[in-house]
Amino acid sequence: MINSRDITALHPRLQSLCRKLIEACKSRGIDIIVTSTLRDAEYQAHLYAQGRTRPGSIVTNAKYIGPHGFGLAFDVVPVVGNVAVWNNNSFWKIIGEEGKKLGLEWGGDWKSIIDKPHFQLTEGLTGAQLRAGKRPSWWEVKALDWKEIIYKVASNPEQWEVAINAAVNMAKADGDLGALEILKYLPDLIEKIYRG
Repeated sequence: MINSRDITALHPRLQSLCRKLIEACKSRGIDIIVTSTLRDAEYQAHLYAQGRTRPGSIVTNAKYIGPHGFGLAFDVVPVVGNVAVWNNNSFWKIIGEEGKKLGLEWGGDWKSIIDKPHFQLTEGLTGAQLRAGKRPSWWEVKALDWKEIIYKVASNPEQWEVAINAAVNMAKADGDLGALEILKYLPDLIEKIYRG
């Protein structure tokens, strides 16, 4: 079951907006923390069961994975010291205002279940549309180059990069790649392995 709090699990465009919301709220005297970013279908089903087949209040009408499952939504809570403050409407009013200034859709404006902690960036796409493969018009997946991939997967990426560059430079200085000729295929090979 996945319910991440990691901002980097969000789409890069939303990562930036999430950080801006944290700073905007801080500038208005409210500290907020992120309580949920990426969720899987199992966690969403767990939330949906709350107040239905599990104890507690109903917190969502979304039975299936929605924007959280695509890195397009996050939840926050204001904190005072280390204590979450869920029921301070003046805090939520400011948090909602700041999120909307950034172009985020705020769950505090919803009618069926008001979800003050929730912010999303979906261009109005529903969970069903996202599950069917539709994405916002601004959606883009950045292709990583070999250095970026090494930095994601290697235990000591700086050492890998230095070693690869040194081997290629020595081979070039000798005027013959010889056995090192395979290194020219390294970026493509790494990308194929990384992308599976």
